[in-house]
Amino acid sequence: HLTWDGSPGEWTILRLGYTSTGRTVAPASDLGRGLECDKMNAGATEKHFNGYVSRVNDLSLRMRGKPLDFMQMESWEAGIQNWTGGFEKEFETRNGYSIIPWLPVMAGGRVVNSYEESNRFLWDLRRTISELMSENYWAVMHRLSNKKGISVLGEGSGNQHYLYDPILYHKQTDIPMGEFWTTQGGPRVDCKNAASVAHTYGKKLVAAEAFTGGDEKLWRFTPFDFKQIGDEAFTMGVNQFVLHSYVHQPYEISPGFTLSRFGNHFQRHNTWYKYANGWTDYLTRSQFMLRQGELVTDVCYFTGEGIPGYLGLRSELSPALPDGYDYDGVRLDKIREMEVVDGKLRLSSGISYHLMVVPETNKMSPELIREIARLVRSGATVAAARPLYSPSLSGYPESDAEVKSVADAIWGNLDGQTVKEHKYGKGRVVWGIPLGSLFRSMNVSPDFGYRTNTSAAKLNYIHRRDRDLDIYFVANNQKQELDASCFFRVTDKTPELWDAATGRFDMAPFSQSDSGMHVPLHFDPLGSVFIVFREPVSEKTKIFISSAEKLSFTEKPVENSWTVIFPGHQETQGKVLFKELLDWTENEDADIKYFSGTAEYRTAFKIKDIKSKRVKIDLGEVKNIAEVYI
Repeated sequence: HLTWDGSPGEWTILRLGYTSTGRTVAPASDLGRGLECDKMNAGATEKHFNGYVSRVNDLSLRMRGKPLDFMQMESWEAGIQNWTGGFEKEFETRNGYSIIPWLPVMAGGRVVNSYEESNRFLWDLRRTISELMSENYWAVMHRLSNKKGISVLGEGSGNQHYLYDPILYHKQTDIPMGEFWTTQGGPRVDCKNAASVAHTYGKKLVAAEAFTGGDEKLWRFTPFDFKQIGDEAFTMGVNQFVLHSYVHQPYEISPGFTLSRFGNHFQRHNTWYKYANGWTDYLTRSQFMLRQGELVTDVCYFTGEGIPGYLGLRSELSPALPDGYDYDGVRLDKIREMEVVDGKLRLSSGISYHLMVVPETNKMSPELIREIARLVRSGATVAAARPLYSPSLSGYPESDAEVKSVADAIWGNLDGQTVKEHKYGKGRVVWGIPLGSLFRSMNVSPDFGYRTNTSAAKLNYIHRRDRDLDIYFVANNQKQELDASCFFRVTDKTPELWDAATGRFDMAPFSQSDSGMHVPLHFDPLGSVFIVFREPVSEKTKIFISSAEKLSFTEKPVENSWTVIFPGHQETQGKVLFKELLDWTENEDADIKYFSGTAEYRTAFKIKDIKSKRVKIDLGEVKNIAEVYI
């Protein structure tokens, strides 16, 4: 009942309260299903931890004598939440004003005072909720896990995360983690988000939920189908694949158990699984190499102050980033930490950038514009449009006046149209200049480049540096062979080709210019290679290169028939004679045409009068994976 002595007129009465969202944890067994915990309440998070993770860890201590190695916080599937006990006090502490007069905006969709002020309040509201989730859920789970000796992997920027931010939740983990699906064409941007967190917060590992999928085609995928997207994830910074998925197989019944329709089937009942050592060795060697040293990059893109934040894939960046330059995303907390050394922006993690880019916006908080002023004054180059006002209601309207005053000093008469650069202190702010032109004005050449005789060619790369060792990983993104002349922004070092598939390495021919090394490379379809620069160029290496001979091979066709053994082929006791190698699906025998499994091929041939140093056996296009014995 409402008792109220109000003034005459028409009133709208709002009754406000809060309750559980009713969201339950999933997927879960019937006995394990219950309400989601309050993600903005540290006490609720601790209760959840003690009732679940801690109990599983106790079981590990009893059975293994040591705690769990990892606890993974999966992608967000908990729905939405916008209140918690004491939220009104937290809001006022963080924003400097009471939330009570603004509750009709939040709960009733009403405008209070003005549309402008109501939107500013909502900006503050979203940021407050996201900060509380980061501090009272992600950070608490991280702290409690570490206290018990458990490392935390977290998919903190999955595209379904409520009040999404590419960095805010990720940073509260030991191993930030992205995700990619074989059925989606390429890695998700959260792989780049996870890598950015690792690079800027000093974390060595970047994980990814790898090769997930969601339809019936998954049984048809083999390691060759994984190669392209896996290598692309490597070039985004991922160096720890978490295979999705290995389902426990207690019975000798094929095809075995699956995780519903999700994930590829990395388990012993999959036909190619026991022949996949070559592929898993390749992943192991590649991940080891990609954990050495630190990333070499050129640009940090600001991910924004508001919620949701944003960091795009390379093709989505604005302003566009030219090929041959790498990038990270940063939040305001890392901008506060930055120092300018020799014109470069440097973080305590050891990584540095030639340039900071603030994607186009006309809003900046007083705190952000103060930090930009500090960095530019100290010698940094920042690409950013002039801000006009603050996005927040906190400190309004005085905050707008401060933003305008500082912007007038930093941007001067820069408008991005007729005037595109303004010097301030030792540095400068720019806008409206393509980043390629800007890099040329800074004498910063691309870190990697290539020339080929086909426009369809696409090479992806990543560059890490471990003291005096430069490590490039370059991957052919196409299913065609490719010859390329590649450029590397390294001087006076001899290139070596390290093959992660075989573990072998060889010296590489090269030429040198003032800006870097030029190396001719051949790529198999979806081929990849590590190019390692470690030894200084010397007369010894020059002699090796000038005396290197092109390998020649003896070619001889195998003209004999093949005996092919198909397990279970009744009419021939499993043995079939092939006069030539043909696609099974073109065979007239239905038992062969529709056969799914492993067949064994046998033949014999003689080679004599070998004049070359090596003999190459060409088996044509082998599907899908094979072991060869001679």
